[in-house]
Amino acid sequence: MITLVTPVGTSLFTNYLDKNPNSHNFSSNYDTIKNCPAIEWPTYQTEIDDLRTDILTSIQNFEVKASAELQSIANIQIELDDAITVYLLASDTIASRLAAEILKEQSAVLGDKVTVEFNDEDDVIKGLQVEDPEAFSQEGMTKLIQRINSISGGFVGSHTLAITGNFAINITGGYKATLPYLTILAQLERVPLYYNFEDTDTLIQIPQAPLVIDWALIERYSDVLEQIDEGIENWQAFQEKNFQAVQDLAAFIEVAEEIAFLSPIGQIFWNYYQRYFVADLPSGSYFSYERQERQLIDQAFKELYKKLYDALRGGYFDLQCLCENNPQECKNCYCRIRNLGHDHDLNHGGQIQRRDIFIFKSTDNDQIRLLYTFKVKGYPIEVNGQGSDVGEITRLPIFDVHCGAFDHNTYIDEWQREFGGQDLPEIDFFPHIFEIPTETLTRVLETRNLKIR
Repeated sequence: MITLVTPVGTSLFTNYLDKNPNSHNFSSNYDTIKNCPAIEWPTYQTEIDDLRTDILTSIQNFEVKASAELQSIANIQIELDDAITVYLLASDTIASRLAAEILKEQSAVLGDKVTVEFNDEDDVIKGLQVEDPEAFSQEGMTKLIQRINSISGGFVGSHTLAITGNFAINITGGYKATLPYLTILAQLERVPLYYNFEDTDTLIQIPQAPLVIDWALIERYSDVLEQIDEGIENWQAFQEKNFQAVQDLAAFIEVAEEIAFLSPIGQIFWNYYQRYFVADLPSGSYFSYERQERQLIDQAFKELYKKLYDALRGGYFDLQCLCENNPQECKNCYCRIRNLGHDHDLNHGGQIQRRDIFIFKSTDNDQIRLLYTFKVKGYPIEVNGQGSDVGEITRLPIFDVHCGAFDHNTYIDEWQREFGGQDLPEIDFFPHIFEIPTETLTRVLETRNLKIR
């Protein structure tokens, strides 16, 4: 089963006019509503009903040739040779909404392998119009991206989506102004992008380009981006305080009347970045291993993140210790790990003395040990009307890495001596981002959706 997002334009009406140039009544009705915003739908019910009647006749006569959307969907289904669920997304106009409704009503012409979904509450994208450029950028594109993310499930496991081809975007219909944004979104998420060439049966799949993204820039300013995502009300003051970040992130920011928020491009990249976690890696010990060994170590970082999340999720991420060494009452994330038995993978051999630094024993590869700590941020959520606090692991500082055969007691003793002293040794860290494991990410996204802003 393939999920296909298809923006809807007005080819259903323009094609009718091309085939019926003397239909003056249709032309008059269409001219009346074609530039009207969707909110004015009740005002033009007579014109809408007349247009609907005429178009139904056209579809009966021309079937999938009646519109670019129908023709492209039919060709994509043939190309993919699989069942398709199509989500029609209309612009904020009467014409686009009417076209989407008719396409859903007449979707039987696409055959029994195609299911079409559309409802005016979710799928008429507010602000998506071309009369007001600011509304298009600040509201329309933002809501379009949000709706596509919602349909896709937040692109959880986007690499799997790309490999299996079970999510795709059809850019044949809709506004051409959306194409740069949708192309960037599809390239970043490695989602197939289809375009049906003009009025032919020629289907084009936009190839994936080898994009190189400066993730270090986004990581460096992640705190700033998070604040902008929440919305900045006093932009002048914020800009003065974060001058260099604002300069470097200019393409990610929109400003309207001293209120700043993420631009559509900023949203695309910020949403993608939040499916990763940052590990600060020790360049000395990490790069002392061959590439094949580093790949195993990278897997261990993901394993560590998942096990930490499983151990801490649902707990109160508070940096002040509240447990007074009582593990049953512990509400501090470091105390939770501290109170795990020394045979536990997350506290292997016990913590480093006087520090919230622990040893992780990989069970996916039993020849890997990581000396680590972690950073968290807490935020309030609401569940069943009740407020609560949860948290999220944001960073994994890794102080040292062991990979290969080693004596159990020896490396623990060495780490205790080196990192348990008065001062930590100087370490050359470099930040690197890793995908949050898919199963864990699903739960993280579910919790984020409960976040009280």
